[in-house]
Amino acid sequence: MTKIQSNLDSIIIIENGRNSTYDFRSFLYKQGFRFSSASRWVKKIDSSDKDFIKGMKEYCKHNKLKFVMYDKRYARSGGYRQEFYKHKKPFYKDYYLCSYCGLPYHIDKITVDHVIPVEKAKKSKFYRWLLKLRGATGVNDIKNLVPACQSCNSRKNAKGGLWVLLGYLSQLNTFVVIRQLCLLIFIIVVIYTMIRSVM
Repeated sequence: MTKIQSNLDSIIIIENGRNSTYDFRSFLYKQGFRFSSASRWVKKIDSSDKDFIKGMKEYCKHNKLKFVMYDKRYARSGGYRQEFYKHKKPFYKDYYLCSYCGLPYHIDKITVDHVIPVEKAKKSKFYRWLLKLRGATGVNDIKNLVPACQSCNSRKNAKGGLWVLLGYLSQLNTFVVIRQLCLLIFIIVVIYTMIRSVM
């Protein structure tokens, strides 16, 4: 009789703390953890396995290792970009508007950004609450994805705060129209001022 695999709904990560995971690699491997990268050991688990979780927390605390556990809905998936492009159509032809600076970029120059960053969702109950408030099932939900130019995406990185507000506002059509009108008015005023100063 084959054992049915339980619901692996969470992920445990063990990382270097005051001590290095290198010294504990044999034990971690025997516990089902696999080496990921940069002294990081990962295991998918069933969150109802409270004894295992408690035991690993105590082991990490005793051996001065870093223990992190999160729901896998808050982990970056491999297919979120394809999901975004399937559901979100370009603003004009092959051009998307960056959600942060508002400038148009060709589809080849645009990135897909998580409004609530993956790291914030993993570690913060507040950001997980914001995701639920928006009706998103996880960080890779289409409601948490926006187009961003490479510059804005790298500046935002894993920041929250006003970046999150701007990302969500950009999903409202009226906000986008108002922002584009303000940008157009600004450009017209600059051109007008330049022409007047030449005359």
